[in-house]
Amino acid sequence: MVTKWTDKWQENLQSWLACPFVPAELRDSASFPGNEKNIVDLREIKSETNWPKELRDYLSDAFAAELSFGTAGLRGKMGVGLNRMNVYTVAVASQGVAAWLRSKYSADRCSEAGVVIGYDTRHNSQLFAEVAATVFAANGVAVALFPTYCQTPMLAYAIRPLQALAGIMVTASHNPAVYNGYKLYGSDGIQVGQEEVDQITKFISTEYTAVDFEEALQEQQISYVHQTIERDYIEKTIHQLTPPVGAGGIKIAYTAMHGTGAKIVLPLLRAGGFTNVVTVKEQIEPDGDFPTAPAPNPEFPKATVLLRELAAKEKADLALATDPDADRLAVVIPDNAGEYHQLTGNQTAAFLADYWLSFLKNNHKLPANAAIVKSIVTADLGRSIAATFGVHLEESLTGFKDICGKIREFQANSTYEYVMGYEESIGYALGRNVLDKDGCSAAYIFAHAAASYKAQGLSLWDAWEGICRKYGYLGETTLNIVREGQIGKKFMAYVMDHFRLEAPLTLAGSKLDYFEDFLSSYRGKITYDGITRSIIKTGVINLRSSNVMRYHFADGNWYALRPSGTEPKLKVYLYASADSQAAADAKVKVMTDEVQAVIDALEAKFKAE
Repeated sequence: MVTKWTDKWQENLQSWLACPFVPAELRDSASFPGNEKNIVDLREIKSETNWPKELRDYLSDAFAAELSFGTAGLRGKMGVGLNRMNVYTVAVASQGVAAWLRSKYSADRCSEAGVVIGYDTRHNSQLFAEVAATVFAANGVAVALFPTYCQTPMLAYAIRPLQALAGIMVTASHNPAVYNGYKLYGSDGIQVGQEEVDQITKFISTEYTAVDFEEALQEQQISYVHQTIERDYIEKTIHQLTPPVGAGGIKIAYTAMHGTGAKIVLPLLRAGGFTNVVTVKEQIEPDGDFPTAPAPNPEFPKATVLLRELAAKEKADLALATDPDADRLAVVIPDNAGEYHQLTGNQTAAFLADYWLSFLKNNHKLPANAAIVKSIVTADLGRSIAATFGVHLEESLTGFKDICGKIREFQANSTYEYVMGYEESIGYALGRNVLDKDGCSAAYIFAHAAASYKAQGLSLWDAWEGICRKYGYLGETTLNIVREGQIGKKFMAYVMDHFRLEAPLTLAGSKLDYFEDFLSSYRGKITYDGITRSIIKTGVINLRSSNVMRYHFADGNWYALRPSGTEPKLKVYLYASADSQAAADAKVKVMTDEVQAVIDALEAKFKAE
């Protein structure tokens, strides 16, 4: 019986077929891309001779390595294999988490406080949540399970009032329908940090113990979360702000992107007085296939076409979109000529930061040692806004595991008081109710801003233009270079290695000033005498090591590269500032074209090798 998987996929496949802990339905058969209707009997695979390329590619990826905790926990395609989300990988992960909890807390604490588990509306999410519950119950860890689907911020919120030791959310957020995932939170409602992840990983093996779900319910090892938790969340969200003036006069268009959001966003808006809400009917009900949005990420305008069409038809003051698990928020506003514009995550974050800090200051709620946190790949617009209010801006690695993880650091060192966190990929966490990104509360706060500005005789567009005039115009582009499978991972590593060794020394006519290597945790300068490049280290980066490079140029513009922690893509973030939007956009386009040309040349070379 294998106790650990290897780095050889052929050996892992054979061990998988022999492993008694792998359910029969995952051992017996599998389909593969390009041949979904032809089910392959895995038990009859004896030799690689004459295998279809699609089958070999699928198996070599699915059994290459175990699915591991990344930026937002476990996340991967659903299907057969170690590197896939399925009942087996969920069960062994849960076994590891249960063992970790038993090592931290007494048996009594585990059986009394336990864990809270939620799940979204994706295919298999409820099944995976129930499988996880049966493993925890078998290991003496009590389970409070949401009785129906919930939002990721609702799960994160519930941990503290329920006094749970940990929380698990089964979700793949904004990924396509073939994906699912498993997010893990600590007792403070913040995603577990890397140190805890490393500890948990040591407890994960190839085995697990489970009980019957219905029997565990009867024995009260598993219980259901009372739905008053949703009412409490709504009340606390609304009470963060004063009652909005003229909320009923704000017309809002909203879409849930076939996900969980409508269940909370609509009652939340109504409770705050925003009764004039129209919804995208094609997308308001949950559907794990995401039929009108195959890539259900509202960060990208192609996913919000129906919302923008509805907003224009209804002449809405504001249009809002939450992603399928409602932790992200996209915002669309009309200009004064009635044309609708989708704000980027950086723009929305700047808008929210300016409004939130203004509200806190004007209502004497802004702490003297207040801090906001942004990720290292998020634009610097928030830095200027924070400085205006005398607020410290802290940088973290990408993802809210690290953004809200800064709260633990602030508390341990008695330095700053967290008031807001955000990142460029439309994630925002305002206040302390939910210590993870929360598209639901952000939607309410943006609606509150719309009512406030309208009471002052200003449109949202007027307010946004005022922010740009005050803090500067931002030009931005994010390149998303998607490459699937193990070959894709090798290509992304190839690109990152090249930029570490041979990054362009000029970009859009500006010389490289300095760079930051977050993997090796230092910043430095590059000298070049026409023959040899030399690196001069100029400082230390006090963040956990991460595979990110950031390049700063003499004109103040910069770009960063990193492999995504949740998707098979390399992301390149490019930013430029200027005195007008047109100038900022023109500058970042030149930067983007030049970086893309370098990556295109690298891919051609990679394929030839």
